[in-house]
Amino acid sequence: MLRLSLLLLLLPCSSYSMLLGWVESPGYPMRYLPHASLNWSRCAPKGQTISIRLIHLDLENSQDCENDAVKILSNGNRIAVLCGKKEYEELQDTVNPLLFSSPGGCLTLLFHSDYSNTKRHTGFKGFYTLQDFNECEDDLNNECTQFCHNFIGGYRCSCRHGYHLAQDKHTCTVNCAKDLSGLKRGDISSPSWPGTYAEHANCKYTLSVEENLQLELHFSEGFDVEQRPDGHCIDELRHIKS
Repeated sequence: MLRLSLLLLLLPCSSYSMLLGWVESPGYPMRYLPHASLNWSRCAPKGQTISIRLIHLDLENSQDCENDAVKILSNGNRIAVLCGKKEYEELQDTVNPLLFSSPGGCLTLLFHSDYSNTKRHTGFKGFYTLQDFNECEDDLNNECTQFCHNFIGGYRCSCRHGYHLAQDKHTCTVNCAKDLSGLKRGDISSPSWPGTYAEHANCKYTLSVEENLQLELHFSEGFDVEQRPDGHCIDELRHIKS
């Protein structure tokens, strides 16, 4: 029983350690040695990002950071090259906001020092953590046409009352097929009229009367269906005679 309790206490710590941690130069906070190097990389699961927040930076300064340097890459693309000494406030304002991966991407930190340093430099230290990427607020391509609901690792779309999700799971549309056969008088309209009709709506209205009668369709209000600047239809109303 005691062993089981110990396991329950250790499991949260194990899970927690996967979500965050420290990355620092070799020998930190003491002086790093000549020809020191570090190749650090972490990848985020789908729907999450990984970020680094540097809290200390003290490296040899040089033109274009040719001597000692920290290079940070997101999915292989360089997003920062750092050297010299920066206070925490400057790191927080100008450096840390750039140090994050794309959703589901990887962040790599490379550190190297050259053969000698004229002064003692303590190196760097940073805190890395996984964060949920809010597709609903931060991803303009989430493609939800009505409601977007974010959760850890992803998002889902939903629709207003009377609508349903199309097969793409992003587009809200409506069921609007009606069989009005035999009716001699009535009204038909686009979905949600006089409001905006739904995207990807495919409405089919069936009208039929006896052979000795004739159907007439009159538009009693304004007709507003999307078209291109050249006049060709994007959305359209078709009359199919059978």
